[in-house]
Amino acid sequence: MSWPSVTLADVCTKIGSGATPRGGDESYKASGIALVRSMNIHQGRFRHDGLAFIDAEQAAMLDNVTLQEQDVLINITGASVARCCLLDSAVLPARVNQHVCILRSAQERVVPAYLMRFLTSHDSQRRLNKIAESGATRQAITKSELNEFEILLPPLAEQKRIAGILDAADALRAKRREALAQLDSLLQATFLDLFGDPVTNPKGWEIRKLGDVCDVRDGTHDSPKYVADGYPLLTSKNFKDGVVNYEGAALISAEDLHQINRRSKWISETW
Repeated sequence: MSWPSVTLADVCTKIGSGATPRGGDESYKASGIALVRSMNIHQGRFRHDGLAFIDAEQAAMLDNVTLQEQDVLINITGASVARCCLLDSAVLPARVNQHVCILRSAQERVVPAYLMRFLTSHDSQRRLNKIAESGATRQAITKSELNEFEILLPPLAEQKRIAGILDAADALRAKRREALAQLDSLLQATFLDLFGDPVTNPKGWEIRKLGDVCDVRDGTHDSPKYVADGYPLLTSKNFKDGVVNYEGAALISAEDLHQINRRSKWISETW
């Protein structure tokens, strides 16, 4: 199935960024009209942390970048360039500063959620970052470059289906992260209940040096030749979150394995 390629200018009724009120951070208020900044735009999600506020007079100076429900927001400068998300309508009324660009879709042509998902895809992020790195100003994307950025445009029903599938996948990932966080808390609480705080040692456990209770051996410092079929040689990338992952481990020959074994015994005996 072949879908047409269109530019953002073809499917957006507004593409534009705002400004920072005169006085910078010192001009922000404790409450009022929200000013969305790059720190609020994360990949696929809007964050309220660090949300700034301006008064009605300051907001009037930024009326041309008044946010609306279903606006897609993309960072166009700095280290977070190309990060993109849908606006959280809970922050309305709101404006954006110069580091954030509004992409307001013509919804009879493109579904906002689909547009956001397309722009956060691996291929789009690669293209956007390449644009940001190749311009006169590094880590910046101009309005004209966004105007010309091309996306695939399936029928509206297909756009909604794609966005729905990806939204469901994100929800599952969020639940998994929450479950893992709760499990980590449970494991920590169980450890403290069984052994107490290892820093204060309230249970009065005997303290010994690691070398007194373990056969401590260093790994090889040699650089053996990797082979297509052999024995796995584990490196730091194979150890993560308390688990040994053999996937992608380099393989070495039986001869190199023998040499490393001899070397490790020598290290152990001479420490």
